[in-house]
Amino acid sequence: MKIFGKTIWFSRKQETTRSEREAIALKNSIKKTLHPLKGNIFTRREIAHDLISARKADQARKWGVSFDAGLAKLNFFYGFNIVKMINKKLKNGGTILEIGCGSGRAAAELLPQLNENIKIIATGVTALSEWKQRQNSRLQFMTAHTPQIPQKIPVKSVDFIHSNLGPLNVFHPYGFIEKLAPILKNGGHLVFTTEFRVETVPKGFKLIKKSSKIIPTQNPLKEETTLRTYVLKKL
Repeated sequence: MKIFGKTIWFSRKQETTRSEREAIALKNSIKKTLHPLKGNIFTRREIAHDLISARKADQARKWGVSFDAGLAKLNFFYGFNIVKMINKKLKNGGTILEIGCGSGRAAAELLPQLNENIKIIATGVTALSEWKQRQNSRLQFMTAHTPQIPQKIPVKSVDFIHSNLGPLNVFHPYGFIEKLAPILKNGGHLVFTTEFRVETVPKGFKLIKKSSKIIPTQNPLKEETTLRTYVLKKL
């Protein structure tokens, strides 16, 4: 799969149109997905607006607490040592998918500590210069918004998915889980952080672990927020 090819620049109007097409695909594939803040169903414009904002934030390196998080900070956010978890779950090798990888720093630091038969696919909504510096035969970067991932990654080809404060800025956790379920192998694990509660584990998954912690924010109206970590296993 070719990741770095010809660069095409879009005007804001063109980018909105592209984002709205992605939003339509999401809306058609995930019914009754709740907006995490408003509690209603996502609209095309809401998702398109959030996607455009995410692209701009990546380009400007403005994700604050999570954008350039290295492995140490990733372990802090998750509340456990992800290296130990992955090596335990993937003793015979496998494929890891990181969603919302930012600059790719955490993926680059994670890879050398893993079984040599493990490879990583790291995704973000905008291709960054850091990706070219960090990619290698076992670390592949991919420009993809969550609705696009099932079209770019084969069904049941991923063993372990993790996402720290990435697409869950846009998606309610239930929609996020449902969208990624097809590409995760049976017995595979999904680890993610979110500010929102997962009250009921989606069908086809088992809750393995959950935790929460208070972290600072960059919002002047809200100095702290509760970050929740969930570890699910696909049955």
